[in-house]
Amino acid sequence: MSKILIRIQLKSVPLELFTHKGLSYIASAVGRPLYMDQITANQQRLAFAKVYVQVGASTVIPSFIEVKMSNRSTVSIKVITPWLSQRCLHCNIFDHFDKYCTKKQNPAAKVWVPKKSELVETEEPKNVSDNEDKGGEMEEPKEISVLAKEETDEEVKDPLGEKGKVVSSVSD
Repeated sequence: MSKILIRIQLKSVPLELFTHKGLSYIASAVGRPLYMDQITANQQRLAFAKVYVQVGASTVIPSFIEVKMSNRSTVSIKVITPWLSQRCLHCNIFDHFDKYCTKKQNPAAKVWVPKKSELVETEEPKNVSDNEDKGGEMEEPKEISVLAKEETDEEVKDPLGEKGKVVSSVSD
């Protein structure tokens, strides 16, 4: 789908342009105006106009439209698009996002290439522990300290010497 119908809202439209011809003129800056809702056509709501326009996938919808009036003044009309379908600017269709386009070539695609490994002979690692005289066995720790085992409101002295509350308790 290369074209879709969307609803736009035009805010701050001057009264002299709040006609069928005037709103069509303004909406043509966004896309091809097709029709407007009944309330706008009957001029029952003048705060904004709802106009349905046909736009292409490559159409950039402006936030504001500048209109020159007959007295040579310029009026800025705000364009609000409540909904716009996902679109791919690469394919120029309303079907998927650019990010997920399968037709778009990614020049910076990374390809994993395994490195060739070289076989290097090394000496056996030496045991640098203080326990070499015990045959490389590791010594058991003499003391294990547990900060808090009781309930949450117990006061605990932290390693820096400041007092604080236990935030969580440890259970066996």
